[in-house]
Amino acid sequence: MTDTIEQESIEKIFREYQDRLKFASNNDQKEGLVLETLYTAYDAGRGRGTLAHPRYTRIDIEGREGHFAVFNRKPQSEYVDVEILTPEIFLESSLPINDHEQQLIGARHIFEQLEGYRPITSALDLYMRPFEHLTGKYDRGDE
Repeated sequence: MTDTIEQESIEKIFREYQDRLKFASNNDQKEGLVLETLYTAYDAGRGRGTLAHPRYTRIDIEGREGHFAVFNRKPQSEYVDVEILTPEIFLESSLPINDHEQQLIGARHIFEQLEGYRPITSALDLYMRPFEHLTGKYDRGDE
């Protein structure tokens, strides 16, 4: 069964982009408009708006056998909650979403607990990604 309001919104988006497509001067511009139209219509159809992206709320990481970390962020929370679960320790911590340095320290500690050795910079980046996904900040602290 089709939602008529949703369908009308999608049709309106296609009409708007169809008009813009008429004035596109080359194939690259036309292809870009077609893709933009599809993404916009998809997001509108999902009720998320035209600039929305999926919002991650939980990420699990497995290191060595039996070594896990769970990253959580509740909606509107100013913190990412982290649990480290290993045979040796159980640790819970909350790190501020706007403090890149604290996240870096946390990522280093999580890496050491899960992998069993001190990380090199490129490996540490893998453990920063959950913070980036949960906070929506991908700028490596250059705010």
